[in-house]
Amino acid sequence: MSEDVMNTKEVARYLDIHEKQVYGLIKSGRIPATRVTGKWIFPKRLIDEWIETNAKQGVKEARRKSRRNEGGLLASGSNDPILDMLQTYIKKRHPVPMNDDHLCRDPDYSWNAYIQS
Repeated sequence: MSEDVMNTKEVARYLDIHEKQVYGLIKSGRIPATRVTGKWIFPKRLIDEWIETNAKQGVKEARRKSRRNEGGLLASGSNDPILDMLQTYIKKRHPVPMNDDHLCRDPDYSWNAYIQS
């Protein structure tokens, strides 16, 4: 093929996706392509424009979403606050008798594991 036009295999390699994904993009009408003598072809210039347009739309969408979340709280780190809250809730609702080593004293309890308080 000429450098100005790509086939499905070349466009898949160019986009670093599987060739089946290219066919999915064609079917959904999301990629610029045309059929010539039964084969799909992709003008490289249109593919480059398509990539740039989609990238710009992605940035606009991300900005719109971030404005919507403005003032929100982001918690990150090695501790999971939701898991900590759940653990505290479960400990309050279902107390387990412990010995001095923080091991469950009840032999019928389903887990005799070390529990940190």
